[in-house]
Amino acid sequence: MAKKQKEKKKKSWLSYLLLAIIPLVLSVTIIYIVLSLLGMEPVKNTKIFLNRVPGIEKLITTEEESNIDAMEAEYLAQIGDYQSQINRLMMESSEKDDEIEALEQDIVDLNNQLAEYQSEIVSQNEQQARIEDMVSTYSDMEPESAARILSETSTTIAVDILKGVPSEERSEILSFMEAEKAAELTELLYQ
Repeated sequence: MAKKQKEKKKKSWLSYLLLAIIPLVLSVTIIYIVLSLLGMEPVKNTKIFLNRVPGIEKLITTEEESNIDAMEAEYLAQIGDYQSQINRLMMESSEKDDEIEALEQDIVDLNNQLAEYQSEIVSQNEQQARIEDMVSTYSDMEPESAARILSETSTTIAVDILKGVPSEERSEILSFMEAEKAAELTELLYQ
């Protein structure tokens, strides 16, 4: 029996609770609708009020805080984009620096080759000047003397000198040389 009385008390207490909650929920809903129709924005004002209550402000976020969080996320995304652009540009810059170094090395190599070619040209010009000087010397000599001297010089030098001598003088010089030497020089002059 004691159990039945306890159960009756529980049921009566539960029924009183339901009788109190239902009208409370209905009255809160009606108040919300009326305030909304009047333009008072009850949810927004409630959030603002609850945000001022210590301890609860951490649980409630206002539109302003949501906007700030959204802006922060947007700025962080932009920062990430800018950082990736910076990284890409730095990589491109590094590649360009490497390319510039390679091109500078090519310039140095080409300048060295140019210097070598110029020194060769100067050397060839000097040699050509020496040959022209020798040609004029041998052109002024008697053909017999020139033939004797050229017979004793290296074949290359003799050919270079004979190439510069006018053909009439060349034939006279060759006529005073031994036949073998004259034939060898004639073959080289022909080439």
